[in-house]
Amino acid sequence: MKLQLKNFNFNVDLDDKINTIIIENTIEYRKIVNSFINELNVKDGNILLSKDIELLMPDKYLFTFYDYFSFDINKYALNKFYKKLKEISMLEYLPETSNLKNKIEEYVYKITKEYDLYLDISCDLDIIEILKSLNVKIKQYDKLSLDKIINYMNIISEIFNIKHFVFISLKNYFTEKEILDFYKYIIYNEFNVVLVEPNNVKTIQTKEKTYIIDKDLCEIY
Repeated sequence: MKLQLKNFNFNVDLDDKINTIIIENTIEYRKIVNSFINELNVKDGNILLSKDIELLMPDKYLFTFYDYFSFDINKYALNKFYKKLKEISMLEYLPETSNLKNKIEEYVYKITKEYDLYLDISCDLDIIEILKSLNVKIKQYDKLSLDKIINYMNIISEIFNIKHFVFISLKNYFTEKEILDFYKYIIYNEFNVVLVEPNNVKTIQTKEKTYIIDKDLCEIY
């Protein structure tokens, strides 16, 4: 799978585990970051994703991390997670789901028997409503750490089947040692990452395949 920025010649091979795009031109950096954050749902936008000769919808295969402190994993993934759980309940736990329906009906009859009323009860059980009533949520991490990011990557990968992640200015928030530890995890777990960094990037690691857009918009790779 290849990633290309519109109006630039280089292609980023996402099969390379760790790619870094350094953008020294501030205006171009701002434009590209905006595209990674807001335009992945456009097939022929500024972020072009392809496999062989087929152009792909980027948001089906890429996820961009940029708001490291306040990103809400539940806002992004919870509804999809509920749908996955509903599928599991119907396919793998159908007897238990049917039994739960019967138990709910039995419970309602018990709590209403004190009243001399004729009731119509039809328990069209929706597992999603039960999950909501139990306030089932994915654990939200407060402090920024690599563990937080890695956990969220695993969740997104599990729920959305996404293995390619883009990180905006990641190196601004972590030490060189932390970045190296992060790379080890990426390689071992077969994720693919693209770091988009401004011109103040501190170090370039040997594990990185690096592409540079300099201040004059020349490409170095």
